Amino acid sequence: MTSSLCGTAVRTPGERLEAAWRHLSERFACFCILERFDESLLMLARTVGLREIFYERRNVRAVNVDRMVTQAEVDVIVEHNRLDARLYEMATAEFDRRVRALGPGFGADVRLFAKVNDRFQHVAEMVNQRAGVEQGAILNAK
Repeated sequence: MTSSLCGTAVRTPGERLEAAWRHLSERFACFCILERFDESLLMLARTVGLREIFYERRNVRAVNVDRMVTQAEVDVIVEHNRLDARLYEMATAEFDRRVRALGPGFGADVRLFAKVNDRFQHVAEMVNQRAGVEQGAILNAK
């Protein structure tokens, strides 16, 4: 992500991280943190004025899927993603700041949204079941 956000004029890792952070924090009215998807979605909705934002989960990794990763693989992943990990830490802190700026009622709004959207998920699953659509299937919109 750092490489995608930093632009092409920067050379050193420090410059890349600094440029990526500047672009993310100053040029994006909103960004999402995947692990906090509902909060991110509500923040986006408020930022751009969306009212209906319920979503259906699709193409979700199965909960019980496990893959053994060797320590050597972990080490390579960590090394190649060091800048992204630091950018993620910075983005999470900024995301927290933006959530606080939305006021104390935002947490209650997120909990209510999650509860209502869970009900929506249940209805969507029943509709898909009746239509013969497997969970996680990618649908062709033709």
